[in-house]
Amino acid sequence: MKTIGFLNPYCSGGRGLKKWEKISSYFSKDIRWYRIDCNGSIDPIIKNSFMEGEINFIAAGGDGTVNYVLNKLLKLIPEEDLKNIKLGAAGIGSSNDFHKPFSECTLIEGIPVKTNFEAAEFRDIGCISFEEKGILRHKYFLINASIGITAEANHFFNNPDLILKKLKKTNTGLSILYSALKTILKYKNFDIKIKSAGTGELGINLTNLGIVKNPNFSGNLRYNSVKKLNSGKFDIHLCYGMSMLEIISLFNNLQKGSFYQIAKKRCWPSSEIKIFSNDDFYIEFDGEIIKTNSAVFKILPRLIKVCSC
Repeated sequence: MKTIGFLNPYCSGGRGLKKWEKISSYFSKDIRWYRIDCNGSIDPIIKNSFMEGEINFIAAGGDGTVNYVLNKLLKLIPEEDLKNIKLGAAGIGSSNDFHKPFSECTLIEGIPVKTNFEAAEFRDIGCISFEEKGILRHKYFLINASIGITAEANHFFNNPDLILKKLKKTNTGLSILYSALKTILKYKNFDIKIKSAGTGELGINLTNLGIVKNPNFSGNLRYNSVKKLNSGKFDIHLCYGMSMLEIISLFNNLQKGSFYQIAKKRCWPSSEIKIFSNDDFYIEFDGEIIKTNSAVFKILPRLIKVCSC
């Protein structure tokens, strides 16, 4: 049985291939590697590999690459067979939240890797159901999702101006900081309705909503909640009605991992949360972005196995 690997050479602001060249020799020669190309699809590779009995897959890239492969696996492999699938990753992207904390990873030339398939464990998957042009769609995530200022900053990070393009090619930390500060300066709270078992229905002037499985995100930012990857619930972190100064304080506290010290917040666990708004808003999930005016986030418990080291 061979392992199938997918390499994104364009991640990390175009530095993905250079990072990959530092670690590629450490992987088994038995792994079959395929590049993720903008002009092609990995669908036939996954379908054919699964038909040949392959169950181990590696995503070499950033969080978006892991998310891309995850969504393809869930779309293309029958639900009754997903329990046999194992997913690992090599973190050659910008933030690599999938691998955090890095102390739990294998580090190769300073690059975090989780490809020990013998140590793969069942993980909860987050499912986002939303409408796009009148069609009901589903997207899946492993790490976390957000609405509000974090989603806006991720959208900017994925659609950079000239300054950010240069920073992404040279300094990941500065590029994340620049994205955050520029987003803070122009961000405006907006009204949404939230419905979940832990809150009933709330009308909120939203600053940020984190829907979390792994509390680490966007560089060195982190919530206080404990990482619970197969608990059957999200940890929800809500911030509302914050001024610019309060958002800057929020950013500073998230850098220190002291989210619980701030005011204008609410936290609770839930296996499902529904969001509604009169206007379209961005949803970020594992660094990827969609836009809609309503969405349902639901846990799919212990759906596939994911490498833990």
